[in-house]
Amino acid sequence: MNKWISIEDRLPDPGEDVLVYDSGIGGGISKAYRSYEEDRFEILYMEYTFANVTHWQPLPEPPETK
Repeated sequence: MNKWISIEDRLPDPGEDVLVYDSGIGGGISKAYRSYEEDRFEILYMEYTFANVTHWQPLPEPPETK
């Protein structure tokens, strides 16, 4: 199981898909990526910037299929 990483400790590589925790109003967990242009996170396929991201973690491995 992956552990949450504080953005104060380190950030994912730009363009890397990750899970992020947004602590803002109505916050929650979303799949996102770190922008190449700025130190911000964006939801995949949408132009929305997280202002309150405090933690992130790599995506889990997909399940094995037969």
